[in-house]
Amino acid sequence: MRGFARTDRFSHGCIRLEDPARLGDWVLRDEPEWTRERIDAAMNGPRPTQVNLKQMLTVILFDDTAYVDSKGVVCFADDY
Repeated sequence: MRGFARTDRFSHGCIRLEDPARLGDWVLRDEPEWTRERIDAAMNGPRPTQVNLKQMLTVILFDDTAYVDSKGVVCFADDY
């Protein structure tokens, strides 16, 4: 089995952002009606808000679960 069909997955697919409002500012930079105040209100509202972008946005996710530390040792992180 591959990917989401696996039953032994620990990750639930969340993506953590250091500054989601700043990402919202950048993604919506060509949408003048989406001010920072409106973005903040949508993020803090009682329900999720869907925004249909006028231009498609390419998103590339990089999941780094293996890396080489400063001593040259290969390390593996759990996927959870």
